[in-house]
Amino acid sequence: MEFARNNHRGKRIPQMITLINVIFLLLSFFIIAGRFEPYDPVDVQLPQAQSTVLVQPGEIMVSLAYDGMITVNYEPVTATALESVLTQMMRKNPGAAVSIKADARLDANKMIEAMQAIKRSGAVNISITTKGKDGKPVSAPVQAGGAL
Repeated sequence: MEFARNNHRGKRIPQMITLINVIFLLLSFFIIAGRFEPYDPVDVQLPQAQSTVLVQPGEIMVSLAYDGMITVNYEPVTATALESVLTQMMRKNPGAAVSIKADARLDANKMIEAMQAIKRSGAVNISITTKGKDGKPVSAPVQAGGAL
């Protein structure tokens, strides 16, 4: 009796280990090449700065969009809740720096209202983020003695 032989020497089946290695290599590449900053749901066009004294961006980021949307650390809040949210954050971290990122097209009165709410929350280290001469965002401190 003769049995049929399975001779696979001529055929190459792709090895599963090789496929897994390629997948992990691609995954590693996209992790390293990807962005690591959080996604900002507010589209803000920064105003151009003429001259600035550079400071580090604040630990608390307040974004003010042209359409009236406000975010605190990338979480949407209403204009009426802005002060209470910041007050809670300032109680947890009294010396926290606050950076304001406002759209260049935003009405100045809305910017002033937001800055007053930030001051009432207890923040003393406040900076405004603008676009520097090279086009990159820079932060400039708000004068402590300035009237808001």
